[in-house]
Amino acid sequence: MEQVLVFTTDREKAQKIEELCSSLGVGFRRLTIGDLRFSVASVISGDYKFPLGAAAPLPALYVQPELMLFNGLKDRTLDTFLKKYRQEKISPIPLKAVVTPFNCSWTLVELTAQLQREHANFSR
Repeated sequence: MEQVLVFTTDREKAQKIEELCSSLGVGFRRLTIGDLRFSVASVISGDYKFPLGAAAPLPALYVQPELMLFNGLKDRTLDTFLKKYRQEKISPIPLKAVVTPFNCSWTLVELTAQLQREHANFSR
């Protein structure tokens, strides 16, 4: 199933993204703080078996930045989504990723950290 997963504290933005997804026939899921301890695959499937271990808790005072994940979107659908996102003038979410076999075993915290490193490198 084509699905967009979003972490944002901005309810209006989440609603606009959900409406955009609906108009394209794409599933939408708003991620929560509780999802951060789990693997991307667990969050997508709803099978929460793989939490971050007790030896690696969320960092103290951790603040999750906005994040957008694209799961199973066809190239054409992704292109259309991004084009309409800009046309609707929804404020940007800098950290975006396509779910892959490589990153689906990462927790959302690990994925976020990797995206932040990549974003910092591209922003130089």
